Order: sequence, then C-alpha cells, then structure tokens
Amino acid sequence: MKMMFVRKRTCALIMAGLILFGFLSTAQAVLEVSEDYMLTVESLADKSLSALMGNEEQRLIVSSIILAAAAENIGDIRAILEEFDPRTKVFLASSPVNSYSIDLLLFALDHTWVFTGSTMNGQILVGTMNYTIVPGAAEMIMSSFKSDGSIKDYYQVSFTDIVNRIYPTFGVYPMSTARIPTPAGLNQRMATRRGPGTKYTEELGTLPQNTDIKLIETVTTNGTPWGMVEFYRNGMKYRAYTGMKRIDAYGPVAQGTLEYYETILSQATVVYYGPGYDYAQRMGKVPAGTLLRVYDTENGFTLCDYESDGKWVRAYFPML
Repeated sequence: MKMMFVRKRTCALIMAGLILFGFLSTAQAVLEVSEDYMLTVESLADKSLSALMGNEEQRLIVSSIILAAAAENIGDIRAILEEFDPRTKVFLASSPVNSYSIDLLLFALDHTWVFTGSTMNGQILVGTMNYTIVPGAAEMIMSSFKSDGSIKDYYQVSFTDIVNRIYPTFGVYPMSTARIPTPAGLNQRMATRRGPGTKYTEELGTLPQNTDIKLIETVTTNGTPWGMVEFYRNGMKYRAYTGMKRIDAYGPVAQGTLEYYETILSQATVVYYGPGYDYAQRMGKVPAGTLLRVYDTENGFTLCDYESDGKWVRAYFPML
C-alpha cells in the first residue's frame, strides 16, 4: 500500500462542518476545522463505492487502510487508536451524486475526525471538527446526514475490528482478544439465566450436572457471585449465567465488570449468545432505538444489556 501526505491549510471541510455544526448547535457545539492533510492511497484509486462498500469485510478493509495511513502522520488519530475506547464509532458513507465519493467519520468522545474525498484518484482529505459528543450522538448525526440528502447510504464499521486489523502492521495494541476460560465442573444441576442476577429471566432451562462447561468470568451482584459459563447444547455453543455455588473452578477466574455506559441502537441487529458467529443466534432482532447498557468487547462483539417485553436480556452484538 503506497501513500503520500501533503499538508494543506484549506477550507475543504467547511461544508461538512457547517452541516454537522447546524445539527449540534443546540448542544452548544464548537466547530474548529484544523490543519488538513491530503492523503493519497493508491490501493483506493479508481474504485467505485459499490466495490469498496459492497460487504462488511470490504468496508473494514477500507476503513482500516484510511485510519492506519492517517495514524502514521497524525498523532491525534494514532492516540485514538492506541488509547482504545469502545465508545469510539466509525462510519463509512457514500455520496448521493458521485459513485466515487467516499466519507469516513471517526467519532471519538471529544472530537470527530472527517475523511472526505474521491477514489477516482485515491485522494482523501483529512481534518477535524472539535466538539463534545455523548454516546449515541454519532448515530443521530449520521441519520440526520442521510435524511437531509448529504449522504446516500452509511455503514457502521466496528472500531474494535479496525484496531485489531491494523495491529500487526502498525503496532497498535489489540484490545479485543478472546478470553482464556478457566477449567471448571458442576457440583449439581445447572439452572441458567440471561444475565448475572435474578432480574434476568431463566434462559435455557436446567442442564444436567455432567454438562461440560468452561468458566469465562464471575460477576457479583447484590452480594451473590454469578459465573458466565460456556457450553454446548444440542450441538450449538452458548454462554449463560449460573450461581457460582454450582461451580467448582480449577484455577484463577477473570472478574467481569459492573460498569457500563448507555447508547441507543441505531439499527435492528441480530445478537448472539457469545462473542462470535459460531455461537447460537438469539431469536429475532433487537429493534432500532433500543437503549443498551454497554459493558465490554471481545472478539469484535460487544456485551450489552437491554430490556425486551419488560425483562432484562444480556447478549453479544456484532459491529456495535
């Protein structure tokens, strides 16, 4: 991948900046368009958006190329990648009038980086728009762009997956790796719940004592320790919770977190019983607009709580 940076002081981002500023002005946003960089990435040249954004993997590749290239020359972007925060959001957008026009928006907590340009010559203009953002606002901004015709389509790309993809080449620390489970066994039959506590409904019934389990982590709620266990049922892989009193652990156990932040789900999403497409899929989709409590990321999937029919559910969301 060949690339070239040319530092420029231009107003090329003013239009995008004014659109965003108009949307956020009620929140007392402060717009500052920084010194810009023109990035030439030959691997993107002469590619139409249908070729670059046609599937999830290709969108991940394009986003990773742009951000990795920028990180080599822009310290702030490299810091965002290295100081991993799961609340960071990345979106790719297409133009309603130009099949070679591409936009990438990197929403960090305190400012947004905007990448906009034409793939006819592989040139991407990079600049910042600084303002305060709260979790969930990124989805509203992108939806506003589409509704007013500024963009045609947009796709969210997993920030975790981007960080992990560029790690081997650019040295950014991977934050989302599969956990090492603790060997464990059951000392009685195992009742299961959707999450670590009695506010979560019973999920998969009661499994026999001889069920082969792995202990992923423990979480203590209201003084009661719960274990997240992994097991197979009817040939499918699951994760669920059960009281630690039923488990004999044969080694140290990771501690799960009780801390979370809230966000709004931007689009209806299929969710899974574990952090991967090889886990069983939950019935139906979680609808757009659902309030999520976001706990952790693993293997590119995000562990969240949400309410469904007045009951709490915990599940893994891909590409959150």
